[in-house]
Amino acid sequence: VIPLLVIDLLFLSSNALKIPQGGWFPIAMGIVVFTLLTTWKRGRAILKDRLAQETMPLDLFISSIAASPPLRVPGTAVFLTSTEGRVPHALLHNLKHNKVLHERVVLLTLKTRDIPVVPLAKRLRIVELDCNFRQIEAFYGFMEDQNIPALLEECGRCGVPFDMMDTSFFASREPIRPRRRK
Repeated sequence: VIPLLVIDLLFLSSNALKIPQGGWFPIAMGIVVFTLLTTWKRGRAILKDRLAQETMPLDLFISSIAASPPLRVPGTAVFLTSTEGRVPHALLHNLKHNKVLHERVVLLTLKTRDIPVVPLAKRLRIVELDCNFRQIEAFYGFMEDQNIPALLEECGRCGVPFDMMDTSFFASREPIRPRRRK
């Protein structure tokens, strides 16, 4: 480490003379970009924690649906969610306002792996839940485009067919509002 540190310190000291003559600008831009990215990452983590706190566990929700079932309407509802094991906000709002639940309810989570391409054989994980609920996790590589219609066709080949004309999609919005508290 010491030889590399000596070389780096030599480069730094020889280029330090250029900082007052304009070299400060790339350093300042680097600090600004670093601050923005770390703020974004921390904000997303805070948002994910708060959303998880505001929803209820999926198993508790399904058991309450089994205990007192709401009116079920024909069709399939696909709820996009990023939190596993929790009820999506869109599902809770749909049930609260419309007071109905579709015959088939699918909770779809799209995940990006740290590999370029996920093989098709490892793309899907489908879990059958009670009350005609399904949890589908789809895995993509970081170089792949996420294609939900193609994904649902692949689900059909795995034994979970979808009629696109009979399927409704729901996605939650995650509004961020500034508050005085941290």
